[in-house]
Amino acid sequence: MTDSNISSLEGKQHRLAYIPGLDGLRGLLVLLGPIIFHARPDFLPGGILAIDVFFVISSYLITSIALQEWHTTGHINLVAYAGRRVRRLVPALLIAITSLALYLAIGADKSLVTRWTGSLVSTLSYSANWFEIFSGVSYFQQFDNPSPMYHAWSFAIEEQFYLFAPFFLLFCLKFFRSHGVRVLVSLSALLALASAATMSILYTGGDPTRVYYGTDTRAQALFVGMALAGIIHLRGHPHTERAQKTAVAIGYVGVVGFVIAVFTISAQSSWMFNNGGFLGIAVIAAVMIVAISQPSKGPLHVFCQWGPLRWLGRISYGVYLFHWPIYLVVITPRRLETTGGFVFGLVLTVAVAALSFHFIEQPIMRRRVPFSVRRLVPWPTFAAALVVTTVAFVALLSANANKPSDIQQVLIPAPPSADGSSAGAELRVLVVGDSVSKQIGDALTAWSTSHAGKIVVYNKSHDGCVITRYGLKRVPGGQEGEVGDLCSAWDVVVPTEKLSDPNVISWVSSVAQFRPDVVIGYITAWDATDRLVPSLGSEWTHVGVANFDEYVKKEYRLATEVLTSTGAKMIWLRGAHVDRVITPQNDPLRIDALNDLVEDATAGLRVEFGDFPTFLGPIGTRRDRKIRRDGLHLSESGKTQVAAWLTTELLGVG
Repeated sequence: MTDSNISSLEGKQHRLAYIPGLDGLRGLLVLLGPIIFHARPDFLPGGILAIDVFFVISSYLITSIALQEWHTTGHINLVAYAGRRVRRLVPALLIAITSLALYLAIGADKSLVTRWTGSLVSTLSYSANWFEIFSGVSYFQQFDNPSPMYHAWSFAIEEQFYLFAPFFLLFCLKFFRSHGVRVLVSLSALLALASAATMSILYTGGDPTRVYYGTDTRAQALFVGMALAGIIHLRGHPHTERAQKTAVAIGYVGVVGFVIAVFTISAQSSWMFNNGGFLGIAVIAAVMIVAISQPSKGPLHVFCQWGPLRWLGRISYGVYLFHWPIYLVVITPRRLETTGGFVFGLVLTVAVAALSFHFIEQPIMRRRVPFSVRRLVPWPTFAAALVVTTVAFVALLSANANKPSDIQQVLIPAPPSADGSSAGAELRVLVVGDSVSKQIGDALTAWSTSHAGKIVVYNKSHDGCVITRYGLKRVPGGQEGEVGDLCSAWDVVVPTEKLSDPNVISWVSSVAQFRPDVVIGYITAWDATDRLVPSLGSEWTHVGVANFDEYVKKEYRLATEVLTSTGAKMIWLRGAHVDRVITPQNDPLRIDALNDLVEDATAGLRVEFGDFPTFLGPIGTRRDRKIRRDGLHLSESGKTQVAAWLTTELLGVG
């Protein structure tokens, strides 16, 4: 993805023959993969596989250049190697990061500051894949707590690999001399197998984010590219007409296999992670590269050499780099789900990438100052890059200086009074539920700091958690994921010292120790989505199906009984319709039915219902969009408004 195809930018002594079809293949992949998959994952679930083909192409080309240089000069110039990487990647990356940092400091919602800062810094340091792993946000739920550079994980893996690659090459070529390339091929194949095995071992089912992002588990495709480069260097491309036709024929089989995979494989295809599926895709990519490199006038070559597709391939780095920030910031997730929004996002992405390629990236690759005929001089160029980087970091510092204080939840047990109830003037409020509940709890906590003596808040909400426990859930994009043990453990007793752990959800212990006066919960849309619950059979079900409706009622009644077991009043906030493209998983009729089920299930208990939909007003209005930044989650100003509404209308302490 990060190397244009190719050799006009390399030294004359070790240049490769230009293969126009590879640029066309890049153009197709950047369209199928990031552009369409990140906008329509339900339409193209296998779009995730495009990155593996990019990895193989990029590794193949860079290794081929290095081997040709070794063959021609007897050495690999590491300074020139590093210089090519920096000139190719850093200029456009600095533009993207600095622009996003300035937006974060000046115009973005302040609730985004912490996540965005980590994303931008890790992208600049080429560690974005590990940042995303440790942030705990699934790649496959991209609009939940979104990162502006979450797609930069692939850049990180490539650059981590390319720090390793030249030394690996030198080790093979210097220590094994005449057998060096053969050793390179053998070791690359073994390391590809080891990477695939690591993926299989680490993947235990459910969300595959760890193995999808990991350098150790994704390096398999890069090693396949290295092995292919070594084989071609040793044997050359097929020479006879028969051999060339055979290579092309095998390539067509690979293309058919890849197309089938793109439309049928998804993140839920566990066999891909357990049984070497990604390694298989990498081998298919190698077969396609060999086929496209042959002299042929067949349909595959005509298609891949089509001018517009080749041009898109040449600017594919910028397309990939800029598409997600444009989707997230300019188009916004709710508009991206419309046809018009998607088309506009595509056009804008290509336009920005083209401008970056022709006016920034290409001049710098040719060692020219952009918008000038002057030659690049190393130290002034470094100084200019340092200035731009400093602007980005100053913007990030400014954004962090003005962000809301991070909220640390600490359990404050209530001193019991003579009759066993909590003694104290402050109203004790426990908040439970999903990411919306978590934001509500944070909003109430922030309100309490400026209204001393009014309320004490304990927030035991967690992103993605449901009330109806166990099994699998299906997100609106169609991907499936586990409810998980964490979210299913709300009725499990835990030791008091574990309650302050944000990854421990025990409502029964929280109630016993905190002894709330009021419990607030949000009727989550996660309970309206498609579900696969083991106790209900092997079929997917949802609200509106009789057995699942009964299950919902049973779970919400039990949850309410647990949460009110020490005498607290329960306030369930009615679930609101989401301001997004409607799918079966977020159908307004399901959400309305879920609200009715909960009201029916909790009849006779100490329960009050808060009319959150009425507070928001009509869906999609200016008020609603000011309160809910993405059609579901609260903006920073929305949190303030929700806290004022709750404390005044429902808690009576405002």
